Amino acid sequence: MHTKTGVRRGFTLPEILVTVTIIAVLASVVVPAVISQVKKGDTPAVSSDYTAIQTAVSTFAANTRHFPGYFSQLDSTVLLSASLDVNGVAYGRDTVAFRGPYLSATGAGHRGPTGATYANQFVLVGNLTCFKDSASASTTAPSLVDSLSAIQLDSAVDHGDGSAKGNIMWTDSVAASIKKGTLRVCIANAK
Repeated sequence: MHTKTGVRRGFTLPEILVTVTIIAVLASVVVPAVISQVKKGDTPAVSSDYTAIQTAVSTFAANTRHFPGYFSQLDSTVLLSASLDVNGVAYGRDTVAFRGPYLSATGAGHRGPTGATYANQFVLVGNLTCFKDSASASTTAPSLVDSLSAIQLDSAVDHGDGSAKGNIMWTDSVAASIKKGTLRVCIANAK
């Protein structure tokens, strides 16, 4: 019987190494380019989300004469007269003018377009109505909004003015160390 000695099965080690090297070089060029293109859409999406919330709060306040106390009031179809506004005051008879929902399904809190998670309750910061990044003000737990999302939000709303001024504020001196409960996103005057 005659067998073929020249038949090759599989790839040689040098061929595999060359192929892996080419793929690695292509990935090192293509992946950062794709990621930067994806991130370009984040700032407009964050800005649009902020504007939608601002419009919902303004319309809610125009109808009820109160700023909302909770995100969940913005997506509700019913507002009870005993519900509390951002100042802790019951809406009372002003619920007659309620025309919700003002914002689509926020549920308990709000999830931004970059995945940032915000608390359900609105808070007062000076005379501003704001929402915050999480329900707990723990100084040891990380924020539910990553630092990149906070910086994008600051860039979209305040043009990157920083943590100490504007509508986007956090108490930590460096965005990379934002602690849970310290980020405030202010949207409207409460008084």
